[in-house]
Amino acid sequence: MSDSNNNHLDSIFQIIADDAMMGFIVFEIENNNCIYANKLACRLLEVGMDQNFSKLTVDCMIPPPVKTEVMSGFRQLNTDMFANEGLYQGVMIQKLNGHQFIGNLGVKKDIVNGKEHLVLMVQDTTIQMKLQREVTAKQVEIRAAYESLVQQNKQLLELDKAKDKFISMTTHELRTPTSAMLATTDVLINKLYDTDEERDEFIQMIYDQGKALLELINDVLDLSKIQAGRMDYYIQQHNLTPIVEDEIEQQENMAQLNNLTIHTDFPDIMPKVWVDDIRIRQVIRNLISNAIKYNRKDGQIFIKLEHSPEFNLVRLYVEDTGHGIPEEQQHAVFNEFETLGSVSNHQKGTGLGMPISRQMMQEMGGTICLKSEVSKGSTFWLEIPTEQVLENPDSYRERPSLEDDLAAI
Repeated sequence: MSDSNNNHLDSIFQIIADDAMMGFIVFEIENNNCIYANKLACRLLEVGMDQNFSKLTVDCMIPPPVKTEVMSGFRQLNTDMFANEGLYQGVMIQKLNGHQFIGNLGVKKDIVNGKEHLVLMVQDTTIQMKLQREVTAKQVEIRAAYESLVQQNKQLLELDKAKDKFISMTTHELRTPTSAMLATTDVLINKLYDTDEERDEFIQMIYDQGKALLELINDVLDLSKIQAGRMDYYIQQHNLTPIVEDEIEQQENMAQLNNLTIHTDFPDIMPKVWVDDIRIRQVIRNLISNAIKYNRKDGQIFIKLEHSPEFNLVRLYVEDTGHGIPEEQQHAVFNEFETLGSVSNHQKGTGLGMPISRQMMQEMGGTICLKSEVSKGSTFWLEIPTEQVLENPDSYRERPSLEDDLAAI
């Protein structure tokens, strides 16, 4: 091939190399001189408009050591890469101005005219890597959202099952007192009794069943009000001891019928608490009623008041000696529409008492807690504030009088 043809080919290769879409850099290994860098390489490494690539050295492309966590999965350019031919992806490369970029680096060694040369092929992948990371992050976010939706769907299905069970139990609870009332009323209408004492017993049965039915309806209505945010609270300072003593007295007969003994431990001096007196009575009544209902025959009930000045609260403990609640079932005690047991063997009631009590305590700035051990019994306790802790000051108000209520109608 003639010299003119060679020169022509050299010109073609020079044009191809200069305009290539990958940076090409050639070093003489012996003296570390850069003898060639195409346009893209000069632009990537910030050589300058004059493209004076002679200022390039192998060392200036190696960034200073950085912490491992800063690399975030990228490799740092080092002298070992220059010593071994190959393609290195995701490499941190330094520009002449000290800035860095992420790129792919190809390393090749050639001998030309007896001299060993190092040929570097550089490609900037910073934008691609950034996009890839953003896509990966989005995929993680989408996967997390999907898993969250799956979990929510599972919870909704469980809630739907719980509601079905609740409806079955509530239907059972409504039917039982209603059937009993109708049957007893039929006895009275047809005078199927022998003595006045039997008649009075039948009347008492109707009253008891009617009361149970009213309590059932009140539970459902209370829950509906709470969920709709329509439950009114009138929080004032009250002495808790007489309230507890009154609730114990009202349920003393029921405890005696079940051969249960109630023990109390009340300090002589207790600070006043901030509560709605009607709502706190409802909560306390529910705790004592459950301690009676779920206790053993000839069992014990321990009711204790305790002042915790360091936390600005009073604790009311109600402890029973019943069968206890397994740890894996304790969460269901405070969940709406969940009851322990089946329709056929559950205790009387809707199972709404504890969820309602929890909501009421939270609305009054307090809490209700549970500790239970199987075969030993359960302890429920209330933590009731002795100071105003609610953010909404409107909750601290006096209860309207009956005349005020009638005037508002």
